[in-house]
Amino acid sequence: MTETSPPSQQPPEDFWDRLGGRLLKVGFALRLYVLAYPILLPLSVYITYLAGRITLGHWPLPSIDDPASIGHLVDITYLVAIILLMYGYMAFQIAILLILYLACLVTAEWKRSLATSAVGIVLMGASVFFMRWDPHQVGTWFMD
Repeated sequence: MTETSPPSQQPPEDFWDRLGGRLLKVGFALRLYVLAYPILLPLSVYITYLAGRITLGHWPLPSIDDPASIGHLVDITYLVAIILLMYGYMAFQIAILLILYLACLVTAEWKRSLATSAVGIVLMGASVFFMRWDPHQVGTWFMD
């Protein structure tokens, strides 16, 4: 009688190649989000303001023109801006952490991952500064 060896518990070699490729795609998507979100957030608020201008025929005024009740065009842009404001920042923080975690797994990407995280944090700071500066009281109108 011949003894059969137990099946190997290690995954096949092409599994690691496929997993590495998928991690690189996920890392690219996360880096893209981290760089785009700080720009999309104030942009969505200003697009809502512009939609209010188109709908009302004049620039919306704080405490007078409520963005939630102007019209359908503003409702759509307002919803996108609110989703970005409420859930986007949390997703931004999670994306930064995942980028740093992936940098530990895929050592060839660590410089790009750290640079993307740093640039994303600087862009987010600039975005917050811009919204606090609030030229033309767009943020005041939006949050009113």
